[in-house]
Amino acid sequence: VAKRNITVKLNTRGTEEILANENYGAVIAAIGSEPVVPGIPGMQKENRLFAIQVLEDISLAGKRVVVIGGGEGGIETGMYLAENGREVTVLEMRSEIAADATRIHYRSMMQNAWEQISRLKTVTDASVTEIRDTSVVYRDKNGKEHAIPADTIVLSCGMKPLSEQALSLYGYAKEFYMIGDCRAVGNIHTGTRDAYAVTHQF
Repeated sequence: VAKRNITVKLNTRGTEEILANENYGAVIAAIGSEPVVPGIPGMQKENRLFAIQVLEDISLAGKRVVVIGGGEGGIETGMYLAENGREVTVLEMRSEIAADATRIHYRSMMQNAWEQISRLKTVTDASVTEIRDTSVVYRDKNGKEHAIPADTIVLSCGMKPLSEQALSLYGYAKEFYMIGDCRAVGNIHTGTRDAYAVTHQF
């Protein structure tokens, strides 16, 4: 950014009105994604947060935390919370924690790390059935229900692209591109590759 003398405007949303008043040669939409909200009873409870919220401000999380979703993002969030003094349980509906993580090296390193954290517990084959004021209820693979006490419930159930919002910016320049999570939810690697594939031509 410094080398190319690029103007950066912070606290500024790239709206249709702003684009309409400028004569840009290209618009690159990189507005990301938003958390998926599953249809679990009690989802409107005040003690329910998204993973990104507690990662940005850990003070929002109470002492006892249940993380719903044990993919790569969920277990990383759980590890972060546990390493910062919270008692954490990560619930995953699949039979494996971090099943979506890179298999070679990374997942095995993650597993070794989370197994060393005494405040972190993981539960697989767990289907969450209800969120209550002070607990989370889930059903195990045998159909038995369990309730875990929780001050804070953290959702890490995936992300969905902000595709429609990105497409609303189409037509305000000769060229238009969608990159990163607003095109297809990925990670830092796919986002960087998207950006390179588009911008190296300019």
